[in-house]
Amino acid sequence: GSYAYVNFGALSAHEDDSRRAVKTALELRNKTELQLQMGITQGLMRVGAYGGVTRKAFGALGDDVNLAARFMTTAKENEILLSSDVHKAVMGQFTFEPHPPVPMKGKAEPLPVFAVTDESQRRAVRLQEPNYSLPMVGRQAELKLIEEKLDLAKAGKSQVIGIVAEAGLGKSRLVAEMIRNAKRKGFVGFGGACQSDGIHTPYLAWKSIWQAFFDVDPEMSERKLIRWLKGEIEDRAPSRVNAMPLLNVVLDLNIPENDFTQNLEPKIRQSALHALLEDCLKAQAKDEPTLIVIEDLHWIDALSHDLLEGLAKALANYAVCFVLAYRPLQMERLQNPRIEALEQFSRIELHELTTLEAESAVRAKLTQLYPARGGALPAGLVEALM
Repeated sequence: GSYAYVNFGALSAHEDDSRRAVKTALELRNKTELQLQMGITQGLMRVGAYGGVTRKAFGALGDDVNLAARFMTTAKENEILLSSDVHKAVMGQFTFEPHPPVPMKGKAEPLPVFAVTDESQRRAVRLQEPNYSLPMVGRQAELKLIEEKLDLAKAGKSQVIGIVAEAGLGKSRLVAEMIRNAKRKGFVGFGGACQSDGIHTPYLAWKSIWQAFFDVDPEMSERKLIRWLKGEIEDRAPSRVNAMPLLNVVLDLNIPENDFTQNLEPKIRQSALHALLEDCLKAQAKDEPTLIVIEDLHWIDALSHDLLEGLAKALANYAVCFVLAYRPLQMERLQNPRIEALEQFSRIELHELTTLEAESAVRAKLTQLYPARGGALPAGLVEALM
């Protein structure tokens, strides 16, 4: 057969780049009949066009390019080898098998290498209280508003909170503080995140939420899992048990169709699925106040957006708080999130920290890293960082 040598060099150390590179490699291996050897690294490299006026090529130069090529030639047929940096970025999302270190010219010691085998089937869990070693800096007005909205939601007046900011301004940090506050108030939480390569994947934003909600164990046998789900639905929405096969799309399962579901038109399937999820969430909210968190909403798929809007409307008088984190001016394909028009929606827009707040953050971090210095700041450091 023919051989194709594939060399990925992720140009950014961003975790999403690494995840997409590894996911692409697995899809190439699993969905083609080519015999492939692949090496994946990430790091700083020099990239750009080179050549003359009549002919140019695009290339990348650097240690990580050479390392990816070495991994590629070291890999066995249909093997995907990752550098330690890539492995660290994706270790919770894929499964691996042991591989001996690879000698590399110019390196004193053989380099660690990891062979990826498949995407990880992790059990989704409820939101846990975040563990941050440093205190929250600034955002006092935003935290006060969040506190008020959580109290309203706990009293049965559902809230939808949009935390809006450009990348790097602290959306996830504020969401973490909100989760902490909600847990102290007795909320149970479920969370999901949209992905840049998932805008056409149905219900991607909700899958981890519903997997944790129904406590789906991927290690459980299919028969046990079906019995477990049936019991969960009978407990929460007994009139919807016959719609259970519709959960396949949000739980990534293969529950056999039944007489009710097998002939449903697509639109009816969607409405029946939403009705089942709505009734289950209502039952949950009657038992204990519930927090639903969706991050990176600017990448939400259309069906996830429809479900979010439908649930927010249907649960307006229940003890539920929806928290959405997203970047501004990137929702045009969804006509801006329609959920912003709801009466119970509140928008929290984050801006850069003030100089005093930035100084507090830098001082706290330096104290953590160098406790002997007692938080002393070198002259001009905060201004330079700002």
